[in-house]
Amino acid sequence: MRLGLRTRPLLASSKAEKLSVEVRRYIAGIQHQGLHPRTVKVAERDFRLLRLACQDDLPVDQIKAEHIHRFFEIMDIWPRSANRKRFVGMTDEQILAVGRTLPRPRRADTTINLAHARLSTFFGLLEDSADMRSPMRSVKKRKVKILSNKKRRPFRPEELATLFEPARFAEWARERPDRWWGTLIGLFTGARVSEVGQLKVKDVRKVAGHWCISIRMTTDDEWVLGEPDESYQSLKGEPRDVLIPKGLIDAGFLEFVQDMKKFGHPRLFPHLSRGKKRGTNELNGSGYGAKLSHDFGVYLRKHITLPKGFGFHLFRHGIATSLKKMKVPVETRALITGHKELYGARMLREVYEEQTEEEKVLLQAEMFVDFVPEVSIPRYRSGQFDRALRTKKLYR
Repeated sequence: MRLGLRTRPLLASSKAEKLSVEVRRYIAGIQHQGLHPRTVKVAERDFRLLRLACQDDLPVDQIKAEHIHRFFEIMDIWPRSANRKRFVGMTDEQILAVGRTLPRPRRADTTINLAHARLSTFFGLLEDSADMRSPMRSVKKRKVKILSNKKRRPFRPEELATLFEPARFAEWARERPDRWWGTLIGLFTGARVSEVGQLKVKDVRKVAGHWCISIRMTTDDEWVLGEPDESYQSLKGEPRDVLIPKGLIDAGFLEFVQDMKKFGHPRLFPHLSRGKKRGTNELNGSGYGAKLSHDFGVYLRKHITLPKGFGFHLFRHGIATSLKKMKVPVETRALITGHKELYGARMLREVYEEQTEEEKVLLQAEMFVDFVPEVSIPRYRSGQFDRALRTKKLYR
């Protein structure tokens, strides 16, 4: 879906049209699918560079493998900041000329291969509709190199001790409940930063007598039938109720939830924005967790030296590793992390073996309730964030 795999009806044509015509049809197709605006924007950039590689608006059946190879050369040269003010008013050729003068770190292999997949889909659809041979047939993907020292892994105990040294952590998080509790939720549950950032107060609830965090899609209480957006939430993994470990409760999490209920805001972390383009109401794709992810990354790099790409997601690696060491069965680990189980096991459980929300939570309670990371956590004081909630900008 991300690559426009269902756009065939919009590309149907009796002859080879020019590249600009077919690109418009393709973009219209992926917009019709409802793909994320950021995905559409990246696709538009790729086709813009393809047009530059062709040096003209060629009919699609005249685009050859050499044009595709030049496209990938341009991708490595093209400035990553091409949308900034310094390039306003410049032609693509002028922007490319500037790119040639800049340091040229190679584009990530995965970025190149996503562009390869997108062009393969585009020309593959045209093979049927325009009676042509795709130039991508003779262009191979870039071999992805994974360096073992850059493979993400859990935080080491000494790294967690540094990050959660009580005075240091309290100073960094004292004005922002998302920094304080969002980070601790990640540490204790392994939830994705996007899932943490979009939590609502009503997502903290009791299930089968146990306090849980419900990670799910919910409607906004103020939403009116007929308006375009029912919810700005997204859900990458499986919806689930995650048992709140005793250590998180002992740190005062439920007291914070009560404070937020008294304050009256529907979201647990109202200082986080869902991300909109400046001057418009159009979502930019960053989501509620982007600010928390960025802030934690800055805090992390200030105190610990880790490879690029290491950040909030390492909490997820940590909880998965800890649960495995605790000999928690893979099915129960999946209930906590939201990972999808193997297709056959999920089909068996969901279709043939009924399992209620209560049973899932009780299964976690048997094995997960006493999970406590080996860190010192400052205790929350009721009303601690009252000033920040009154004086700082809040978001719906």
